[in-house]
This record gives sequence, structure tokens and C-alpha cells, in this order.
Amino acid sequence: MLKIAGKPVRVLAGMLNSKKLVGLLQYGGDIYSFPLKLIKNRYNSPKNKVLKDRIDKIFFDYVLAENTSKKAIILLPGLPEYPCHKSLLRRFSALGVDAYLPRYEGTFESDGDFLSKNLADSIKNFILSIKEQKEYKKIFILSTSFGGAVSLSLPQEVFTKSVHLSPVVKFSEIKPILTGLDGYLKKNFKYLYRFDDEAWELLLKDKILYPLKNKKNLSPTKNLILLGDKDTAINTPVKEYYKGFKVKTFKNIKHINFTSVLDSNLLFNEVCSFLFS
Repeated sequence: MLKIAGKPVRVLAGMLNSKKLVGLLQYGGDIYSFPLKLIKNRYNSPKNKVLKDRIDKIFFDYVLAENTSKKAIILLPGLPEYPCHKSLLRRFSALGVDAYLPRYEGTFESDGDFLSKNLADSIKNFILSIKEQKEYKKIFILSTSFGGAVSLSLPQEVFTKSVHLSPVVKFSEIKPILTGLDGYLKKNFKYLYRFDDEAWELLLKDKILYPLKNKKNLSPTKNLILLGDKDTAINTPVKEYYKGFKVKTFKNIKHINFTSVLDSNLLFNEVCSFLFS
């Protein structure tokens, strides 16, 4: 039987719910639902199949390009993560780039405790591992929100270029908007984000992730930050601390995430133009 963090997981029979066919996933004592349409599309498509694997503690989804590629893109999601990333993996693979989404330590199927240490360290090791195994010549990164704090904490030599969508650059300065998020995660994503109250407090004090410490290790010309003009809580510290970096603000947009990139050709083209040109 499949296990996540030592707890048994099993897929129950599908059922009709609100005129939509859904699947039921039992995880420990809790039951989660998901659209069976997503599963059908994922496994019946002859191309761009979503695969899964593990490197050390990190479990990851990935989609390989149709032809052998020497380029890869790593997606670093926000908090919490939502299922749209699979569509984004497929979209990048269709461009001839192998696409990966690693699960942070202590989240979903990955082992360990979330926020027990700087997450950039395990992501760095993950990137170096796939780079060696697949002999990639170029590694690109697309991150959003919380994932931006991780990507901005990576040394430049690990990747070729990176686009950071509405990145968190200093948790202590956005503490008011994060109030209650820990409780929300524990209630609605039970077992999927495994952390304790002390770790969360350390995060809010910039003790777990502090991207500004790594700023000197990044090339301003190889990192692009995209912001929504209505996301002032994120924009203010970014514009204050990352002067000299490539920063672009889009009008009438709030927090930019992976769904934003999927839904907007303007944003998707902006990402691709910077990374792959």
C-alpha cells in the first residue's frame, strides 16, 4: 500500500458529487476528493505524461519533452500548492524543455519535516542531482510567492536563469498577511505540510528562509522578478531590497502565481522570453 509520511493512502471508489465524477483518496483518517477527469487526462494522454520519482528525501512530478532535451525547468510552488502545476509542466515540455516540480521536504510525499531547515539546501541538491543524471546544459527556474523565497536563496551557479513571481523576500515584513496561514495549512492540508509551531515562528522571524542574505550570490541580469501592481505587501520590500535587478510590474494584477501564468498568455510569454532567449 502507498504511504505518505508513514501513513497509509488508498484510492477509494469514484462517486457522483454535485453532478461531477470525483475520486476519493483516503489519507490516514481523512478523505480528500479530486476530479477523476484530471486522472483520465493524465494517464490517457500519449504525450506529456506526468511521471513521479524520488531523489533522497525529495519526491517530484515531472514531464519530459518529446525529444531528448538538454534543458530543464524547475517549478517551485507557493504555499499552499494547488494542482495546476501539472498543466504547466506539460506546457513547458511541449516547448522542448524537461519540466520538474519537487515537493519541499516535509510536504506531500517528500520525507522529513517542513521548515526544519533552509529549504534551499535540499532544492539545490535536487537540482544538482538531476543535472548530473540527465547531463543538462541549462537549468531554468520558475517560482512563485513562498517558492520565490527558496529560488532567491539558491546560488547562481546552480541555475542558468530564473523568474520569480511575486516572491517573498522578507517574511518578517509580511507577517500580518501570514497570520492564520499555519492553522489553515494544518486544518485543510492535514499531513501534507508537516511542521510545528516553533518552526513557523522561526520562519516569520527570517530564521528559516532569508533570501536577502543570498542576494550577493545572484546575477541581476539572470534573474527576473514579476509583480502585480495591486500586491503592495509583496511589492514594497522587493522594490526596496532588489534595486538593480530586473523587476517588471503588471497593471491590474494581484499576487502572481502559476495559475496566473497558465491563464495569461502575456505572463507566459514574458516568462518564456526571458528564460529561453
